[in-house]
Amino acid sequence: MSKARDPWWSYMREIIRRYPKCADFERRAVEQAIEATERMPDGQSRLFVVNAVLQKKTHTLSGAALMVPVSYATAKRWQQAFIRETARHFRCESLLKQKS
Repeated sequence: MSKARDPWWSYMREIIRRYPKCADFERRAVEQAIEATERMPDGQSRLFVVNAVLQKKTHTLSGAALMVPVSYATAKRWQQAFIRETARHFRCESLLKQKS
């Protein structure tokens, strides 16, 4: 059974999907998340997964994982981390739950 997402989750995904054709404050949040992801050691691979699945919609998550190549679980974690990073830069810190 799927885990229910927080209300902001689908809004963040939609912002990422519409990027760069979104409002200025939304665009800044996505750009800051992209910059933060680029600085990671595997940042380009992470961005490929996010771009292929959410923005271009050319791959499913499992298909993008095969292209990188990483496991489906890793691609899923990368996508989730990018969505959380966008939310963090969108100033949704109070809505984000800290993982212990």
